Amino acid sequence: MVKSYKICAIFVLASILALSGCTTNVHNNNQSSVEEHQQQDTEVGYKVPIYPNSEEIKHMPDEELWSSFNISSSLDRKAYVSVSEPGEIYDWYNKNVNDKDIIEKNFLKNPQTNEVDFYYLKLKNDSYGAFIVIMNSRGDMPDDIKSMFAIAQGAWSLVDACEPFMNEQKHNEPGKNSYQDLGLGEGSVVFDITPLADNAYSYIEPLGNLNPGSGHTFPTDHGAFWFKNPFTDTPIYDVRVPAEGVITSVYYRQEQWPDGSGHEDEYYNDYKVMIAHTNTFYSYLDHIWELDASILSQTGELKLGDNPVYIVVHKGDIIGKTGGRKGAQRGLDWGIIDFSKTLQYIHPERYGWYAHSAHFLEYCNQSLKDSLIDKIGVPDRNVKRTAKPLWGKADFDQQGKLVGNWFLQDINLNDPLAEWTKHLSFVYDVWDPQPIRVAVGGSLSIPAILYQVYGNTPDPADVSLKSGKVVYKLQGTEEYGETSIKATLLVEMIDNETIKVEGFNGWVSNPTFTENAKYYIR
Repeated sequence: MVKSYKICAIFVLASILALSGCTTNVHNNNQSSVEEHQQQDTEVGYKVPIYPNSEEIKHMPDEELWSSFNISSSLDRKAYVSVSEPGEIYDWYNKNVNDKDIIEKNFLKNPQTNEVDFYYLKLKNDSYGAFIVIMNSRGDMPDDIKSMFAIAQGAWSLVDACEPFMNEQKHNEPGKNSYQDLGLGEGSVVFDITPLADNAYSYIEPLGNLNPGSGHTFPTDHGAFWFKNPFTDTPIYDVRVPAEGVITSVYYRQEQWPDGSGHEDEYYNDYKVMIAHTNTFYSYLDHIWELDASILSQTGELKLGDNPVYIVVHKGDIIGKTGGRKGAQRGLDWGIIDFSKTLQYIHPERYGWYAHSAHFLEYCNQSLKDSLIDKIGVPDRNVKRTAKPLWGKADFDQQGKLVGNWFLQDINLNDPLAEWTKHLSFVYDVWDPQPIRVAVGGSLSIPAILYQVYGNTPDPADVSLKSGKVVYKLQGTEEYGETSIKATLLVEMIDNETIKVEGFNGWVSNPTFTENAKYYIR
């Protein structure tokens, strides 16, 4: 888990690289040079290939670059820039170094934005090794430069000591909440206004929404306002601060307009703003398309990705605009992080900050809450949530039962929420908790969609080790217009925290496991 105040090291690193001088020495690697670099070198011990067409920074950066990752000056250290994206470079190294040499590899994300901050690899060959770290370029660099990366090579004892110092798992005791001391005290706040005017939205979404196509294979952990007529040219609405606080992060994306919007192949700006109301209580507003000038004047130049900031804001301040994006922005997310609460996941530590999620309705004063409760529903579908809690539920895990969230066994456990295509959930409908829902993120041999269960049985809350193999006949939902899709899921609990699963297209009688079966864990 990454502390928001420690993420600034990434930007220190990027700044140093950007200011370190002109770049020269273009590397055009072919396969023979890759193999050559993989051989041990008598001077530095272990040489890794240089990513093709990258450019070495001629003047070495300041020592702070290396100290940020505990990279010793006794190692052979070089830094480069490239026109390729960081993920492409990371994938290239995974393919062009020997698998047996990769001791550790990972990518670290900002838990507030769920976006990659940087990638790294550790390589070892006998008593020598190399450390590679890859990240986005800065906005003040040439437009064609997309990435920066650094390589340190030498004695394994020194390489082994290299690490991203932001890694929470190495710098915090297990179970500790990783929030920062902003001098705001502790505890939750009570809201008496919402971020949007009442006439801006048609309904409020509870916790527990499912939509694998948008990355929500697990039930959503935030509330949302859905605009009126989002598929037409909706009006532009002000977004306001719901309570006193400090903006600690602005996440900047550029999203592609969807088909039918009239702007195909074009991109629009999209921002997520994280606000600390106290040291232990945050709210975030996601899908703002324009930031107010009063905010931009304090952020400095924003780059794509996370931008740590410190901006004091007051209740009712306008921080930006939303709406006005036909078919693209359908609503505004309002999420809550309350470190005094932890959702009932089997392994809450795998959910980072989002293990402390809640719905904003829980924190509204009674008058505001009463006025909003009736808006929990979808007027166009004549659907309302009547089950308690009215604001929904995100956590369904039960020890020793099938119900709840599951991660594919080979998922990156340092950031398991990132790979949502490796998620699988056996839960219930967000509006009516009686119908069973199975959400498939990917990885199985059936379409990655939300399914209803034919006959609404067996209930995953009743499936345990004693149940043996169970079969689900699945069908796409009316909600997403996918009822023509049918599939069969064969599931068996191997132990209390492991299941064996295989998907088959269509409804199959008496299915049996094959080599295509997958294992999922809690």
